[in-house]
Amino acid sequence: MKQTEIADYLDLSERQLRTVLSRLGLDHRVHSLDDIRIAYIRDLREKAAGREVTDTKERLDLAKAEDAEINTQIKIRQLLREDQLIVLTDDVELLLDTWIMSVRTEFFSAINQIIEQLESKHLINVERKDIDKIIDRATRVISDTNFESIAGDREESSKVATA
Repeated sequence: MKQTEIADYLDLSERQLRTVLSRLGLDHRVHSLDDIRIAYIRDLREKAAGREVTDTKERLDLAKAEDAEINTQIKIRQLLREDQLIVLTDDVELLLDTWIMSVRTEFFSAINQIIEQLESKHLINVERKDIDKIIDRATRVISDTNFESIAGDREESSKVATA
């Protein structure tokens, strides 16, 4: 059957018919007039029922799915934090800073005790100025370590570290 006859039968222009046939995946040379008519009627019913897949509807559905995924990820992180399976990097940073200060204090105390024992046991006088420079340099390197660069680039408070 010719496209002109099918277009007249469906009350369409030939251009509209070509668009419809293309959208429905039909070929007028292969499919019968009944097949084309039924597919066209079903397509019109889908559109009338609001089930037509449009670009806008697809974008809206995609946006809703992305929003749902983000909300799910937020809830998972909240649950993991409540169960203490993850901690925020800000919390880890504060803990590390406190730990580093404690280590530095203990390290200086241990070195001073060693020097005092050496001085009293061997009856010598150790020049603390040079030793203090070495200790200070070592502890400064330790305390200045950039843990974020070690762990990789991260957004500061929105990322989490595994506990």
